[in-house]
Amino acid sequence: MSKSTNYEALLDLDDPQLDSAQSQLEFQNFVLNSAEQNLVSGNVGSSSGQRTSSNSAAPAPSQTKPSPAFAQPQQPMTNNTSTSAFWTIEFYARFFDVDSSDVAQRIIAALIPRDSFMDKISANPDLYGPFWIPTTVIFSLFISSFIAGSINSYLSDSSKEYVYDMTLLSFASTVVYSYVGITAGLIWAIGKYFACPVKILEVMGLVGYGMSIWVPVSVLCAIPSAFLRSILVLAGFALTSYLFITNINPFFNEPSRAAAKTIVLTVIVVLNAAIALAFRYGFFAFVAETSAGVGKGEDVPVKSGAAV
Repeated sequence: MSKSTNYEALLDLDDPQLDSAQSQLEFQNFVLNSAEQNLVSGNVGSSSGQRTSSNSAAPAPSQTKPSPAFAQPQQPMTNNTSTSAFWTIEFYARFFDVDSSDVAQRIIAALIPRDSFMDKISANPDLYGPFWIPTTVIFSLFISSFIAGSINSYLSDSSKEYVYDMTLLSFASTVVYSYVGITAGLIWAIGKYFACPVKILEVMGLVGYGMSIWVPVSVLCAIPSAFLRSILVLAGFALTSYLFITNINPFFNEPSRAAAKTIVLTVIVVLNAAIALAFRYGFFAFVAETSAGVGKGEDVPVKSGAAV
């Protein structure tokens, strides 16, 4: 018998009955019988029962199944934050990457300056606190000044109705935001001019979080006592100056930077004194007025709570 007759008993696995739509929806039996198993393994017998030679055995089909498209490993997404343009939100999002616990710890470090504040924020300086803390100071000054004026008007002998000056809100916004920007900008500019390793974000964090000292000061200034208000404002000036000097001074300790150190310390003291005077005489300055006219006693507002 010729070799061509060895494969005359090939099996047709395609069942024409499976072409109908109804048959395709039915459960099918995919278990191979003995003849199909011999075909897959390459042991195909001829019609006379002879075994095929080893060199004519069919190779076993590959059992590797192609992976679906969704199972392919995805390429990691690249972070475009550092390459984003400065006018996009992604560029500024990294400066607000702090949570409430980080902000609380930095506020406490500013109120109680035991260790270096710059060391606490150097790893992750932010603009969240430097924006919202001055904003809180603005509304704190506005509300506390209104309460102080109302109390003093109630306790006075004057029959005049107390009317708060609403323009003080815009005045507080101008003073506070200008103070933060000018103070941080001058300290950074002086440091850059004298080649000091001062970073603008760290200085902004120092000045911004340092404003948290003025929140309790403004609240306590609602107490109707001129002497107590002066003491509180003086304490706020002393604490902020101490916080700024102790954290900025290490950048100017080298003997070659003595002139820069003198300039930057002078700027800190002058600007802190300026904002302290603005708070004291811009929001909590009242003159004493009794039924007999102006005289001694506690502070009483006479013109919309403004400074006189």
